[in-house]
Amino acid sequence: MFSYQKKLVYLILVLLCSTSALRSQNSFQVTLKDSTYDDRVNDAIELSNGLFIIVGMRIMPQYSSLTAVITKLDAYGNQICQKLLQFNGNSSCLSSIIKISEDEFILSGITYSGSSACLWLCTLDSSLNVLRQKSYTFRNYSPSFSKIKMDYQNNILVFGVVDSLTTPYSFIFKLTSGLDSISCKIYNEKWSFGLDLIERSDHKGYYFLVIGFDFGSGKILSVDNDFNIERITVLIDGIGNHGTIRLIDSTHFIICGERAPPGNPSQSIAIQLYDTNFNLIHYIYYAKPDTVEFPALFKSIDFSDPMSVFIGVASNFQFDEFAEVDTWYRLNNIDTAFNLNWERYYGGDGYYTMYGIVATHDGGCLMYGTFWDYHNITDYTRYIRLIKVSKDGLLSDGNGKSGIKLKEVILYPNPGTDRVTIETALKNIVVSFFDVYGNLVLKKSIQSMVEILDVSELSSGIYFYRFTCGDKVIDSGKWIKK
Repeated sequence: MFSYQKKLVYLILVLLCSTSALRSQNSFQVTLKDSTYDDRVNDAIELSNGLFIIVGMRIMPQYSSLTAVITKLDAYGNQICQKLLQFNGNSSCLSSIIKISEDEFILSGITYSGSSACLWLCTLDSSLNVLRQKSYTFRNYSPSFSKIKMDYQNNILVFGVVDSLTTPYSFIFKLTSGLDSISCKIYNEKWSFGLDLIERSDHKGYYFLVIGFDFGSGKILSVDNDFNIERITVLIDGIGNHGTIRLIDSTHFIICGERAPPGNPSQSIAIQLYDTNFNLIHYIYYAKPDTVEFPALFKSIDFSDPMSVFIGVASNFQFDEFAEVDTWYRLNNIDTAFNLNWERYYGGDGYYTMYGIVATHDGGCLMYGTFWDYHNITDYTRYIRLIKVSKDGLLSDGNGKSGIKLKEVILYPNPGTDRVTIETALKNIVVSFFDVYGNLVLKKSIQSMVEILDVSELSSGIYFYRFTCGDKVIDSGKWIKK
């Protein structure tokens, strides 16, 4: 009896500790790297127990080969296990993952045999063991990119892009959870790229976000359950590329994507809220002079609470993952009225590319992407960089790991010449520049979220900058003028 009581007390303690771990605000920063290969991350999910599964791709140019890399991490970012996969030994990559039960996951990707490409689907258990896998061909079309989701009937929906010679077309493919084909639709009327897909709240079809179907803005294809187009809606003001769409409730959805109006070379981030009659309710545009703010490439918006919507951005993006400039992950948090709750930056010590975000069960957010440490290495090798923050966008060092710093104000380029750009969502900020002798050489009040300073009167050399708000020092660092 005493032994049974001890076991019961132990079980209760374990359950309490597990519940505490799920509710606590864990944060971490992890670099997954193999210095031999170039790595990329495509998708990530959080499990109900607070663990994470990361789907990546290893590029091995010396073998002209791709290998899928799937990594399982605990709630603190520690690696539990990792699996390298190829379909039948061929060059293969996986790009998307969904959970179908607590112990089973489905992933989609592409596998290659010579110059021929096939869609590749596989299911894994929680130990990352392969349960089953299949490849699928699309007549004269070659799949080049895919994402995967599940509808309310537990059907698997794979969507993305197939190519016919040099022309891309969007597609949707429906399967059973056992990976048996149900139906497929290739929209080969006009070239297009399938970006994101959500099921309509009435379960009578889907909203398919695409770029293409003529030039200009992105489009939403309202399709029925057999994927027949019922309506095409043109998104307002050039929004679309690298877009993500999510239902806020049964009658509203939110879209985030690149804004590139026709005839306007500038690019920015656009967030738009529509009702299901396609009336525009709210919008925000983040326009940045002299730089490019780009939405996370595969998944730029996510939330578990619609009053706390996360927006993932690559700040100072260069359209080249091996550009020798410093960039940042930027994370914004807004409510459904598009009021900004906070904005924070992470990185600045190399070239960061954000691929996506995951709103986590504890109210926080996981950011995933790649990092090129061009300051310290000369080869073209990217590492996978994961940053998990609290609901307030904060990082703690409770796990004892050093690493990236959170910033609420950034200054670039560094080194620079006659102008520097300052970005911040904070109010009443003052920046001061000092020479190497400590003399104040420039002081400026920051009046907007993005401000460009003329520093042409400063001589070439090393300067120290300091951002203050009242008597509080917000940030400081070294800036070099070339």
